[in-house]
Amino acid sequence: PDSMSYNLVIRACARAGDADAAERWVKHMEAKGVHPTLCSYNTLLDACAKANKAEACEAWLQRMLDAGLEVNIISYATVIYARARRGDVESAEAWLKRMVAAGLEPDGVSYNSVIHAHSVKGNATGAEHWLEEMLKKGLETSVATYTAVIDACAKSGDVPRAEHWLEQMIQGGLAPNVVTFSALIDTCAKSGNLTRAVYWHEKMALCGVEP
Repeated sequence: PDSMSYNLVIRACARAGDADAAERWVKHMEAKGVHPTLCSYNTLLDACAKANKAEACEAWLQRMLDAGLEVNIISYATVIYARARRGDVESAEAWLKRMVAAGLEPDGVSYNSVIHAHSVKGNATGAEHWLEEMLKKGLETSVATYTAVIDACAKSGDVPRAEHWLEQMIQGGLAPNVVTFSALIDTCAKSGNLTRAVYWHEKMALCGVEP
């Protein structure tokens, strides 16, 4: 069998959510003297990330780097996602910085992963920092990007800060969704600012967003 046929099996394992099987096939491929391609490894990284096996995902990328194998934006972005989905901000940021040091320009996916990690932790300052980096680099932001920043501000109980980013989002031509509005309304209510909670609830209705 050639690398293409192995890649089909590895991809099938990844789609089935079986990271262990994907790892076994890559190792079997290597044992048979068939060199895994970048596609082989990236598919394995994706399988590990989706199975919440961040350590394995990280180990395979490090193995690729140590062996001098080709890596690309997708390789790094997958490990960043694997760490970020756990809320492991430090590791996600470290891999983002290593990606830049390797001469690769992070895409919006990588930045969004790190922003999400900060949002999980309620770290508004960190989430804002990486959103501002995206804006400086002219990268496309999304509703999810701003919602994560707003959620981080909301978790820290900073209503004015959350409102600022919602306004920025709207000014940027992005339409807030129910998750965006709900995060802001919830933090207004919890902080006892019922006037602003009502204001944003009415704004949500005016925007045609169903609660």
